[in-house]
Amino acid sequence: MQDFSRQVCFFIDDDAFWRSIWEFTAIESGVFLKTLDQNVKVEDLLVHPKDTHFYIDQELGSQKGSDIAKGLFDHGFRNLTLCTCHDPQSLSKNFPWISAVQGKSPPWATS
Repeated sequence: MQDFSRQVCFFIDDDAFWRSIWEFTAIESGVFLKTLDQNVKVEDLLVHPKDTHFYIDQELGSQKGSDIAKGLFDHGFRNLTLCTCHDPQSLSKNFPWISAVQGKSPPWATS
């Protein structure tokens, strides 16, 4: 299992329920997590280190998470995971700038 204790992570989702789940599990797991809603702008994220991990929901109201990820990728960020309730396999081939596609559960959550 990956060690998240030394990483800065962001979770971007328009659903407050999912943001709460990620926040709760991050606290339980000792993960430094910042959650953001669909109003996030790529320009506001550029101040963070390039090794920051971004977990981005694909469906963000009027914008797509893959578009936010592309903007971050264009500025040198590489740890870009698309989170979705859709079939991850159906999205993984469409966006070469995405490092991974996963479901909505936090990767550090224990079952």
